[in-house]
Amino acid sequence: MGWIMQVVCVQYLAYRTVQRSTMERILKTTSLCLAVVGLVHGVSAQTGGAVVALAGPSFSMVSSDWNFYTDHQTFRSGFNFGAGYRYRLSPHWSVQAAALAEQKGFLIDGDIAFTDVNGNLYRNQSMTIRFHYAYFSLPVLLRFNTSGKTYTCATAGLVPSLLNKASVKIPGLNDPNTGEVLIPASETDYTEDYQQVDLGARLSIGAGRRINDRILIDLNLEYTHGLMNMWKEGAYKDHLLNRSAALMVHVAYALKSGTVASATGTE
Repeated sequence: MGWIMQVVCVQYLAYRTVQRSTMERILKTTSLCLAVVGLVHGVSAQTGGAVVALAGPSFSMVSSDWNFYTDHQTFRSGFNFGAGYRYRLSPHWSVQAAALAEQKGFLIDGDIAFTDVNGNLYRNQSMTIRFHYAYFSLPVLLRFNTSGKTYTCATAGLVPSLLNKASVKIPGLNDPNTGEVLIPASETDYTEDYQQVDLGARLSIGAGRRINDRILIDLNLEYTHGLMNMWKEGAYKDHLLNRSAALMVHVAYALKSGTVASATGTE
């Protein structure tokens, strides 16, 4: 029924077990980072901290050593949101940890070839197959910012993520002449074929402004590159990595009145 459907059928046959040791190491590292942030807050409570709301659109794809993805994929748009905590280490440096719901994935565009009983091609039909991933992410980032009421900022760090769901959506396809259903619309859950834990490296640049003695708002362009193969070991032969960009709005609110500058390093 054409190369796309053949590939999709072949590509989702294998299954492998979760690499529990890798998951445990990442979760322990994340817990340690969050504990360090809490310890810094407890020891330096006199300077205050800030809670942060984060939200914005995302655009994601994958990198792979299989040309099927790299030659035919387009990005999937999504939306990320969550909340976190930011604490100042010095006038220009702070650490930020957050919990985010993140949408990732990619689209595959291509043609399905329809043939008669003798194998003769009589029509090509375009189709878009959607690979959707829903993650719960725990980024731990080191943040630098310049001084002033209006400032620039940058972050770098690691992003452990837990996979909530992985699905593939195939649109329905009807014969344009007879209306006959050639391919029924479907959404199939393939969560068990993927690693439950992912790890990425995140970089961002941005700019912001202090609104008053408690509130700062900044706009950040983020890029995250996956560091772990998304497939479970032995599931498939290709190597698949998440890649995503997001345009995120951060709204920081100081926990103590008058400490927004010290809590975010914008003195």
